[in-house]
Amino acid sequence: MTACLLAPSAEAARSCQVTARAIRFYEELGLIQTQRDSLNRRCVDAANREKLAFIARLRRGGVSLFNIGKALDLLALEGGVPEFESFVDALVQKRTEDLKAQMCALEEASEVAALAMRYASPPAAGLAIGGADRPALSLLASRHETLRECVRP
Repeated sequence: MTACLLAPSAEAARSCQVTARAIRFYEELGLIQTQRDSLNRRCVDAANREKLAFIARLRRGGVSLFNIGKALDLLALEGGVPEFESFVDALVQKRTEDLKAQMCALEEASEVAALAMRYASPPAAGLAIGGADRPALSLLASRHETLRECVRP
């Protein structure tokens, strides 16, 4: 066993903004490897710290551990860097599209909620939307169609 000169797992966790439990979990999944020092503490070497930082960034971006594992597998292949780069670019592009669709849906929900509150009468009675004297129902229907168009691929 060697001294933990580079990074005890707690230090690696702090620097990569993950928990110690996440490091153990990533190790169990085979995404990173750790070593033990003479006091049996988990240590993370420089290469695995880079992997950990990469994993943490993608996880914060909403990428699944399955896809992160596939990306790391491509990187480990000899000559796999171009495939790795293409795969990560595709992951980022897909996640960006998903987030744009979610933002559109949230904006739509916010507009619908504001419209519903505007036409609620009285507020204590709940959201009484519609009726002959309230055009809110037709407005909600048109906004719903706008939402459907917004999130269609």
